Amino acid sequence: TLNNLGLEWLKRVFDLLTRDKATGRQRLLIANRYRSYIRVDFIAYYIRN
Repeated sequence: TLNNLGLEWLKRVFDLLTRDKATGRQRLLIANRYRSYIRVDFIAYYIRN
């Protein structure tokens, strides 16, 4: 659903493509004008990972 789109993108695209390159360093995600896709579960996952 659209409600899960942001979280699924974070897990399957952003995390997958940036985790190895970061080699343990913090990563920065800039989300501009996509407020409807950023929910509490999105932020919680982002902070944990």
